Amino acid sequence: MNTSLRVTCKNVVERNMFHLLIPMTLTLIICALIFFSYYVTNERGFVSEADESRVQQEAESIEKYTVSDWGALDSYKPIIKNYASIYDVNPALVRALILHESEGNVKLVSCDGAVGLMQCMPDKFREGEDPFNPGTNIKRGTQYLARMMDKFGTVRLAVAAYNAGPGAVEKYGGVPPYEETRAFVPRVVSTYINYLPVE
Repeated sequence: MNTSLRVTCKNVVERNMFHLLIPMTLTLIICALIFFSYYVTNERGFVSEADESRVQQEAESIEKYTVSDWGALDSYKPIIKNYASIYDVNPALVRALILHESEGNVKLVSCDGAVGLMQCMPDKFREGEDPFNPGTNIKRGTQYLARMMDKFGTVRLAVAAYNAGPGAVEKYGGVPPYEETRAFVPRVVSTYINYLPVE
């Protein structure tokens, strides 16, 4: 085989390889984009199956609180039902949220600065309002919860937004992959469902 023929054959092979590499590269890029899109938009986020399974098992095994006995929240029952009615939120959800946010501790302050029964951030209160006053705290907390229900449409996402902020729910297209929120949401939802028969 002469030199010119060898060069021609080599060029043909290189051109064929080049034409094969283009669709293969495009296919890999598309697959990577689909994979990334799934994890960004899916509510599972970047949490592993093992972590999600652990949280689910924890939620299923939590103590079933007595539905008819309000316990530490008994004295707040009229306030809860009043503001739940005003802001059109199920009182069972408000009750469940308070239980898991503060367990009825009016003076509780979190490391993030959230205060009172519903662990509201200070910016939720108007000037002159006492955030530790049970009525005021429940009013503002229930008002904010109602806004989250209107915005996201489901109890699960509203509770996630209440805990992590609406921006985080919008960013991840569902429950954010924060350990605290992933544990908090199923606990509240489970207790809420347990409370429903008596509300």
